Amino acid sequence: MNPTSVLRPPYIAYFRDFSRFRSWLWAAAFVASILVHAFVVWRASVYVPRVHEPEVRVDIRMIEPERPVPPPPPPPPQKIIEPPPPPPTKPTPKPPKEVPRPAPPLPVLAAPPAPAEAPSERVVAVQPPPAPLPPIDAPPPPPAPPAPPAPAPVAPPPENYDALINSFGREVGKLFESNQKYPAVARTRNQQGSLELVFEFDNGQLVNVSVKQSSGFSVLDNAAVEVGRKMKLPPFPGNLAQRKFSFVLPVNYRLQGS
Repeated sequence: MNPTSVLRPPYIAYFRDFSRFRSWLWAAAFVASILVHAFVVWRASVYVPRVHEPEVRVDIRMIEPERPVPPPPPPPPQKIIEPPPPPPTKPTPKPPKEVPRPAPPLPVLAAPPAPAEAPSERVVAVQPPPAPLPPIDAPPPPPAPPAPPAPAPVAPPPENYDALINSFGREVGKLFESNQKYPAVARTRNQQGSLELVFEFDNGQLVNVSVKQSSGFSVLDNAAVEVGRKMKLPPFPGNLAQRKFSFVLPVNYRLQGS
């Protein structure tokens, strides 16, 4: 008896007959296992759980618009009861004028009996003093006449500003001639000519002195402007000190013997 047959059961021989199929069966089982696991992994990756969305119910009801409440009727107009007119006031009677009463008659005294002998002097009977007369209502004095209105103040005649400016310009021209000096440079160059200066004033102040028409030489123009700015001005006549005005002053520069 073979000792190996004792250790191995008889069915082992049966499985030995299938040993030639063992290799490809294991391979097929291994491949099937890989495919199954791959399918499970893929399914798990693409699986998206279904989310049960809550069911939303919307109840639509037709609501009737509220009918406008009619405004309350206006209250009935209240009757205005006019108060009764006041009773007419009775005119107060004027007091009757007192009529002067006639003076009572003087009592007549009985003549005394004639004396036996006529007196040498005439006797006059004493009469009582007359009764005072009642007061007479004197009429009120007439109202005093209204005082005559005061005469309106006579307005001063309006000033002729053109005449005042011309007078002031003549005074400025006299002062300019007294302060005028011939420039030495112009004298050596034999320069001479006529020009016009414009003096501008505002509220009693000399604002500017400028050349309106040039003499043709800047030396003569500058010398005239300098004299006009530096000379002392005469007082302003009238209300020129409160006004804004200007005037033109002609200036001549002539060489002697020309």
